Amino acid sequence: AEPGAELVRDPLPGGTASASAAKQWARAAWAAWAAASSEVAAADHGFGGRIVPFPISLCFIVTAAVLVVAIHELFVECGRRPLLAPAVPADSILLQVVLLCMWAVGFVTTSMVIPASYDFALSMGQGPVMSGIFVSGGVLSGVFGVFLGKACMDEAHWDQQLARRLCICCSLGVSMVQITEAVLIQSSALNANAEVWWPILGLRQVEAFVSCMPFLPALSMWARTTRSADKGFWLVMTQCSRSSGLVLGPTLFAALSLTLQGRGGAIAPRSSMAWVFVVYSIMSVLSAMLFAFSLPTSVPELDAQEFMQQRGAQCTPQLETVPEELEPAAREQVVWKMIWYSIERPFMGAAVEVASMMILEVSYGWRVELTAFAFSLVNAVGMLFSLLATWAMNAGAVSAPSMFLASTAASIFGCIFLLDLAQFGAYGLLIADFLIYGTSTVANGIAESWASRAAMPNTSFSNEHYRLRNVAGTTFSRLISPPLARYCVARGGSNLYGGMQFFMAACCTYTVLTTCKLIWAQPNLSATRSLIKSNVEHVPEAATCASEHEGKPM
Repeated sequence: AEPGAELVRDPLPGGTASASAAKQWARAAWAAWAAASSEVAAADHGFGGRIVPFPISLCFIVTAAVLVVAIHELFVECGRRPLLAPAVPADSILLQVVLLCMWAVGFVTTSMVIPASYDFALSMGQGPVMSGIFVSGGVLSGVFGVFLGKACMDEAHWDQQLARRLCICCSLGVSMVQITEAVLIQSSALNANAEVWWPILGLRQVEAFVSCMPFLPALSMWARTTRSADKGFWLVMTQCSRSSGLVLGPTLFAALSLTLQGRGGAIAPRSSMAWVFVVYSIMSVLSAMLFAFSLPTSVPELDAQEFMQQRGAQCTPQLETVPEELEPAAREQVVWKMIWYSIERPFMGAAVEVASMMILEVSYGWRVELTAFAFSLVNAVGMLFSLLATWAMNAGAVSAPSMFLASTAASIFGCIFLLDLAQFGAYGLLIADFLIYGTSTVANGIAESWASRAAMPNTSFSNEHYRLRNVAGTTFSRLISPPLARYCVARGGSNLYGGMQFFMAACCTYTVLTTCKLIWAQPNLSATRSLIKSNVEHVPEAATCASEHEGKPM
């Protein structure tokens, strides 16, 4: 290959080149380019070669935000209440919104890097599998961060001050790591150094480790400030916030890319990735500010009797079986099945995140910005579906087990659109993404709600044990799924990738079906519920609710 020659991206199997040939060509092109040119504006593997420098104002923005947090915390240490902290955390919608923002930001930082990861890996002399590892590699160290965060917090002797400081300090620490990553990547673009790939992967591990430390403390904080009757709704909202992060991430990348390009032409993949980490750093600092201003310094335990007195008049009888009504053995099975679900469904979702963008870009020739926008659109439609599904369940139009099973079974049907046999094209791929990925939001919300409500304290299937196993299962899936999905696409095309997704969809549907059978197998309580319903007109609502919920775990 001649120096400066444009790299033809590797088509999917059935095309004119193989993934290994493309990898060798990429390395040869890089060596020829580095030897023949020292200009910053030279072509970078056939991609844009322009480097966009960081403005000095970014340093002032980050420094000013850190100083604001530090000054605010000095006042809090003197006994002042945080600026926006609620007086009664259990009744605060603001606190719920802040915790939802935490999940959204986490998924923005996960999804924003995906559109640029393939080109970035090629520019560093790597291939599709390594680009998947770049996306998911930090997940493993994140598990150790989660366990360290758990070791710092003792749920039996809850320390809200420590949990609050952990959220703030970890956000600031992550911001510093991300700035370091941005500078390192940008410097590698300036001096044509491809040897920084492994140090960057190492920093990704540090970033994931620090960012995951507040995970379990934040979940415990949420559990202590959320009414039991409201948990189902807020868990679905948590899934919506994660979906919104997946919508905003690729959209924000597309907007950033188009803004940086301006009229100067395409940007080098490394410079584009460096700017992604700059945005990450700013978001982490802003998250630290939000936590400092909003998280309370103390969280009283929710008292069941007090809760029933305050909310009794608003209660209505449950008209369908809920996990709390199951026998202990059945409740344990529900928890374990939802742990298996946390392995299966996230595996499918992580595969969609990386494989779809690669297929659209490589097989159909879509621009990176367009693939990011398309993926955001799929997530937006999925989030709208989850909101409508939540409204339908709350209105009693459809039961939670039926919605859970239908939204999971839809993924099997979606796998058909992944296959090349039917020649559905790019739009068929997007339909498949919605059926597999878009319907997972409401399904994941139901799964987490059922597991948290079926868990029993002081048992092997308590909420604490469930969270740890859920994190481990999700982490394992998100670690292996991205590189495996891109390997399947590179080696076997859409058919091999679709076959893998079909197998996982079948396993996931079986898990959900057996869980729903546990709910449906509960002894028929319709006669009792009819009696309760008929007595509502004659018994004060507060007394009815108190008797209905008496003895139930909060």
